[in-house]
Amino acid sequence: MQLLTSLFLGLLSATFAQSESLPSGSARTTTVYAWPLSSPPSKLAEIEYSPEERSASVLSYTPPTSYSNNAVGLVGIGLYNSSTKTWLGTTVTSAASFEPGCQGTISLHVNAEGGVWRAAFHASRRGASLNQNGRDIRDEKPRVEILRPAAAPQPQLNRAVVLSPDGKVPEKEVERTFLQKYWWVFLGVAVLAMTGGGGDR
Repeated sequence: MQLLTSLFLGLLSATFAQSESLPSGSARTTTVYAWPLSSPPSKLAEIEYSPEERSASVLSYTPPTSYSNNAVGLVGIGLYNSSTKTWLGTTVTSAASFEPGCQGTISLHVNAEGGVWRAAFHASRRGASLNQNGRDIRDEKPRVEILRPAAAPQPQLNRAVVLSPDGKVPEKEVERTFLQKYWWVFLGVAVLAMTGGGGDR
């Protein structure tokens, strides 16, 4: 009996130790790369994010400086998987997104397990290229938004067909015309017109 009790307590303590080492809201990190379509990639931002809480913070951000001179005018944004040596979720944005006066937003698309499968960069233009402290807006860290998969829309099915007691589909009533609906009004007007005589002559 003591052997079973000690074995049970040992398994229970191992289970608690394992659950403490893997917290459910653990933060993850990912690196987003950027490159002109004619140059090699460079690190754009390193981001720490929590997919459960939909919160993120930018650990490091290196705003590109030479992309506005890009002849094509397009910059690739993406993630690199070092284990498979492949690019994931690459998107393209305008090189003008990195010019002075633009505030950037990095969108991280995460799957159901919380892994990032796509990254995108959007920018909105501000009136001034300097912030309230007099620093270049490009030197500010971009905002980060976490986008989780949404449930697919459910189809709206038609109502069930109601059968008549004899098991047949009831036929729709034929819509009557205006004259068929209001013939009695015309009849009354005609009777009044014929019976009402003119005045004395």
